[in-house]
This record gives sequence, structure tokens and C-alpha cells, in this order.
Amino acid sequence: MNGTWKSVTRIPVPRKPVAGQPATGGTKGGKTAERRKASFGSGDPASLARESGREAELPGEPAGEEQWKAILRNDAAWNGRFFYAVRSTGIYCRPSCGSRVPRRENVRIFRTAEEAEGSGFRPCKRCKPHRDRLPDREWVEEIKSFIGRHCQEPLTLGAIAAACHGSPYHLHRTFKRVEGVTPADYLRSCRLARAAGELRQSGRSVAEIGARVGYPNPATFAAHFKRETGFSPSEYRRGSSGALCLKDKLPDDGHAVMEDITIERKIDSAKNVEGRG
Repeated sequence: MNGTWKSVTRIPVPRKPVAGQPATGGTKGGKTAERRKASFGSGDPASLARESGREAELPGEPAGEEQWKAILRNDAAWNGRFFYAVRSTGIYCRPSCGSRVPRRENVRIFRTAEEAEGSGFRPCKRCKPHRDRLPDREWVEEIKSFIGRHCQEPLTLGAIAAACHGSPYHLHRTFKRVEGVTPADYLRSCRLARAAGELRQSGRSVAEIGARVGYPNPATFAAHFKRETGFSPSEYRRGSSGALCLKDKLPDDGHAVMEDITIERKIDSAKNVEGRG
């Protein structure tokens, strides 16, 4: 040791023992391993309580049985009634969030988003729990927009629900109540409307058009088209028996979204008379 080192060395000062705890002595740093871990942890209250073993000081409440079932089902009917935070990630979500189901012992329940954020948790980027829940009509419009943009894909109710942040059951029920048709009905109408446009404007084969709008099986495409319109795709293309009236709108992003789809069979009365004669 040289003189310079000795001049900056501090003499450890013994600390007064605390009742029930052994004296820490004058070790360098003056902190035990447990206190050091708590001091240099992640910083949020949930992590500090977990790291120091003070479970009783954890913010929020443990998940009750009904709340846990709602989380497992991604039940949107419970949205707004509680929020759940995950200790291992530091994130809080809505009950309907489609994220991976956490371990139950890591879940804490909060009544409001403000309580969760005040306890150090961050909002989930997927379900955006810090935003107010959309009214049913606005939510259904978002669902319709998504279906319209992706109707040519092999969509399932589960895929639509995951993309629109809701449970399949709640989405199906809300959509039918607001629109009067199921999501599957609306999806089929979107596909057939696109198919009608292709039949009018392109020279592609019926099978190719069906595949382009989400019907890889030509027989299924023809059956759905005729059941909904009264005409086969070939009859509609020829235009000899009638016509389909399809009302569609283009949103700002340029994707064809069927906002108001009606399929009407219009048969000229003169042709009917001629056909009977």
C-alpha cells in the first residue's frame, strides 16, 4: 500500500445493533445483500415488494375466482369492472386482452387504470387499457372495417376477436345485436360483393375469382353465391336473368369496406311476361 491509498481509506464505524437483528459491522458499503437488492431493483412498488419478500405490501388484490375465469376467457363483458396487472412483466391489461395467460400468483387486481399505473405498472400496448372502452357501435364499425380489409383471408371468429381486442363470444353477441347479422354473415356478404365486382369487371374465371375473395373451393363459392343472390356466378356475369345491386363505400384508406351491403334480385317484368308466354 502506498501513502496515497492510505490517505483516502475510511475507518469503518460500527453500527448500533437493531433489536432482533445481528450487528452488520463495518463492512464496506454498509448494506446487507437483501437491502442492496431492494435498493437497486427495478424500482416499481410491485417489484420492490417482490424482491424483498414483503408480499403483504404488494399493491392491488389477488385475483378472485370470477375475475380469474374472466381473464382465462378474455371476457370483454368484464372490461371496465377491473384491470389486472402481471408482476413478472410490470404490465396491466383489460380482462379481454388476448395476450398470453399469466401465472395466477403473478396477477394483481385493480379497480381502475389509474390505480394500476399509480402502483408502477405500464399499460399493455395490445389492449390499451388506459383508453376508454369504445361504444358498441364504434367497436362494431372497427370490426366491420377489419373484416372488409381481410375478407379474402381465411378468417375465423377467434382471429377477428383477437384483432379487435374482444372475446369471441362477446364480439359475436355485440355484432349481431348492433348489425342484425352475425360476423360470419357479414364476412360472406363482403366476399360475395367483391366477387360480384370481379365478375362484372374482370375476365378471370369463376374459380379464380372465388379463390381471390376467400373461396378456394369453386363449388362452395358457386353454392354460396347462388344461395345469397338467386343466380350462379356465370348467370350473374352474363346478366341475362337479372342483376345484383351492391352498395359499397370506400373508406379513407382506400380498402373496400362494405358498410351497407344489400343484395337484391331485380327481374325485368317484361322478361317475366315473355318467359311465361
